[in-house]
Order: sequence, then structure tokens, then C-alpha cells
Amino acid sequence: MKTTYYQGRQGILFLFALLICTWVRAQVLVPPTSTEINFGTAGLTPTCFNYDDIPFPTTFGKADIYLSAVNNKVYWQAFHPVTGVFVIGGSITYQSCVDMNVGLRFNGTTPQLVVAYYNGVAPGHRVDVYNWNTGGGSVTMATGFPLALSNLSSYTRISMDTHIEPSGLSSYNAIVWENPTVGPLYGINLTACTGAASFVGGVISGTGGLKRPDVAFSHVTGGNLALHFVYHSGTGTNYNISETSAPYTTMHVSSPPAPTTQDGNIVSGILGLLSCSIDCPDHHASPDIWTYVYSNNAASIFTRISSTGLAGTTADALATGAYSGLLTGMSIAPSDIRPRVSYNQSGNSLHIAFYSNLVATPVTNNYYSMQINSAGTALVSANDYERVAAAAAPGGAPASIALSKQNTNNKYLYTVFSTSSGLAHKFHPWATTSSYKTTGIESQNISPIANELLAGPNPFAESIRLYVPESLKNETMTASLTDLSGKLLLNYNGTAGEAPLALEQASKNLAAGTYFLSAQINGQLHKNFKLLCTGTH
Repeated sequence: MKTTYYQGRQGILFLFALLICTWVRAQVLVPPTSTEINFGTAGLTPTCFNYDDIPFPTTFGKADIYLSAVNNKVYWQAFHPVTGVFVIGGSITYQSCVDMNVGLRFNGTTPQLVVAYYNGVAPGHRVDVYNWNTGGGSVTMATGFPLALSNLSSYTRISMDTHIEPSGLSSYNAIVWENPTVGPLYGINLTACTGAASFVGGVISGTGGLKRPDVAFSHVTGGNLALHFVYHSGTGTNYNISETSAPYTTMHVSSPPAPTTQDGNIVSGILGLLSCSIDCPDHHASPDIWTYVYSNNAASIFTRISSTGLAGTTADALATGAYSGLLTGMSIAPSDIRPRVSYNQSGNSLHIAFYSNLVATPVTNNYYSMQINSAGTALVSANDYERVAAAAAPGGAPASIALSKQNTNNKYLYTVFSTSSGLAHKFHPWATTSSYKTTGIESQNISPIANELLAGPNPFAESIRLYVPESLKNETMTASLTDLSGKLLLNYNGTAGEAPLALEQASKNLAAGTYFLSAQINGQLHKNFKLLCTGTH
């Protein structure tokens, strides 16, 4: 495996360059409020997770960590928890691996990467754990890994979920995969770990012959941490999908008992393989709600939603009348049979993401995200579909999309999807649903702001000066200046022409150190600056 990493100013310039290039060449929505980053590896069934305010081996102490994976690539990145400025990150390259799942756990106060996958070279399911090295600049395999979970010669689905408690460093990981070979491990296999302890598990009782599992954590206020599973029996066009649940402590054993069946769902008309994706709010008041999604690989997306924690109800997300005002005739790409679902932290709403082959005014082939309420009865917004901003059609690449899990504090919803240029990553505040909305046909939209808005000198001694072009001075600007700890030194909201004076006053006589400036014009573009102060004394 090959590990690469980038750090500090070079990484930030890399992100800025990608952002500027994306504005020039990509189709974007109006307003285009979601940053897009492109990497060079595309593939099927990506996964991604984000965690807020995680202790991290850098001088500011905590970071928002974003992880993603697809086929033979794992990406790890850390962002400043207040400013959102990129701090450090890198990638790990695999060979002949599929179903790359990525998560996090803690060894004391140090975060570790957890990667679960099926290996086609040395056949079988595997899990790797990497130490995030002091300084945060690289990752190395931890002692005792890779860990073989199976030696199955043929691929079967493997899935993983991670849960982190916001009050501390408590972390939990659960991995499930299908073993179709009759024998001691016939059925759905589970292994789990608490913190940096050993992985423990075995075949789940009563699951012989069940297929293509997925797993999700849930934790209701005052209740136990729970594991939810979805898997199915049946072949051809008819399936019986089961959703089950059990306390984590009862399943974190060498012989996991049969979980409690909460819901059975008999479906027909599925064209080909069935793959369900499940999610739950990681922290929810009550009850213990869940949702899973699946497709018939041709014409529609189905969501099975439980707003009571018990039996669910199914809605055809794209059928007439399922949600008020939705278009009909949508069809999804057959190369990706897994639509994805993600709850927000409170559990009040969820997103369903998929790729559509629809070609009709005013929309066309693209990735979409629908935000609906937790009862599954209505769209959260008035717009029928929320096209993923600046998302390009695959153009020969496999159509595949994923949404981030955990979503602690509802800061950001992360999206990763395959395009003809590789794997695209997008960052989108949960509160800013307009980031994904479309109100008409997309158009080529080239912005000069990214090149014309400047700040400096860098490094600076006495104060920071902001350079605003004459053509922009009457526009509305918001700006913030923070130090390395996240302390807010300036919170500006006014005309762009008056912002330089406000920034100059706020940045006078600052102590030597690193500062972050974030500026936004007309609610359309963020530009971030990392500035070094040498101090006046």
C-alpha cells in the first residue's frame, strides 16, 4: 500500500487551486454555495464520514475530521473546527479491493483510521487500523493489522458503521459481511470494537442464508447504544427484507445472538441484486428511529421509514404523489444499485442520494439529494429535487454517490460521488439547504471573485489589509477573523468597501501566531486565508 500526505500551506493552496479551477470549468447552481474538490480516483460504492471537534495532534487541539473511500483509495482530512480551513490530509492506495469502508476510533486521545474492505488479491474480508502519527502528517499501520476477517474466495458485501460519543473519546465500530458458505460461519458475520480494544465477534445467530447486510448505530437519550441491521432473503425479483436491532453490549461477543426483528418487508419487482443502505440518528431524544433505502435498479428509489422505532412504512420516493410535486419517470443508473441515506444529528430530517438518468427540462442526468422529514411524509423544502450543486454526470465513470454519517452538531453534510474527472467531494452546511437546490437549468458560471479578493501581507506584522476590487465595493460582504484556538476576533457584516478598515482595526497588535480570515460576498462565495503574524515586539 502507498501512503501520501500533504500538509500546512501547501495543502491549503492545493484546495484553493481546486476550488478556483472548479469555478472555471464546472457547471454550478445559482447560487453556487457548496465547495467541490476533485481527486483522481473514481469508483463504485464510495463511503464517507465526518466527525466534529475531535482531539487531534496539532497545536489548536481539535479538528473536524472528514474521511472517505472508494474502491482502491482512502482519503483522510482535517479542518479547523471554527473556520473550516483545511489543515492536513492525505490518502492511502490499495489494490484490487472493493467495498472500502472508512471510520475512526481512539487509542487513548489519538485518533486512528479504521478501514474495512474485501481484498481480491489475498481473497477475503479485512480490517486495517492506522495510527494518526504525532503532528498529524501521516498514517501508519497499527500493530496487529491487517486483520483477516474471512478467507472467502468470492466477494460478498462488507459494511461498517462508527459511533463516537460527543462527551468524550468513546468510540465504537461495527463491521458486517455475508458468508454464503455452509459451515460454522454461515450467515451474517459481525465483528466490533470499543475504542482501541480488539475486534470481537462471530456469526449472528439465525442469519444463515441471509444476504448483503448493512449496519448502523443508534443512541437514544437515556437508552443503550444499539446496532441496527438490514439484510434479506430471496432471489430473482422477490425478496423479504428484515430490519433488526439489539443493544451493542449483547452483540459485542464471540457468538452474537439473534437480534430482535423490528420490521419485515416483502418486496417484488426488483431487477437484479438488492442492496439496502440503513442509517439512524447517532444521538436522538426518542424513539429509536431508523430508515433504509433501496432501488429496483431501473425506475425508482424506495425508502422504508420507521418514525416509531417499530414497523416501518415504504414510500416510492419518485412515484406520483409519494411526495408532493415530485417529477415522474426518473430512472437510476444500473451501475449503482445502492442509493444512500443519512440522518441529521437531531433525527428531524434525512437525505436520500442517488444518480438519475432522467433527461427532461429543466433537469438532466445528474446526482440528486432529497431531504425529507423523519416521518417520511413530506419534503422538507418546497423544491421537488435538490440537485447536488456542480455535480457532473459520470460520462463513462461508474455512477455512485455516498452521504456522510454521524453528522455530529449538524455542521456539515459531506457528499462524495464519481465523475469522469474522478471522485468529487462536496461540503454543505446542514442548515443551508439551498446549497443543493436547483430552481432552473444549470449554466456555465465563471466567477472573478476568487482571483480578485486578496488579503495580506502574509506574513504580517502590524495588521492585515484586505484588497477589494472597485467593482465589488458596493456588494454585501461578511467576514470573520479567528485565531488558532477558534476565538472570534472579527465578525463583519456590511458593504465590501468598508470591510478593509474593520479588518485592519481588528488585526492591529496581534500576538505572533496563525490566524484565519474567511470572507464571503453576496452569499455566493467563501474565500479563506491562512495568515501568519510575526508580531510587533
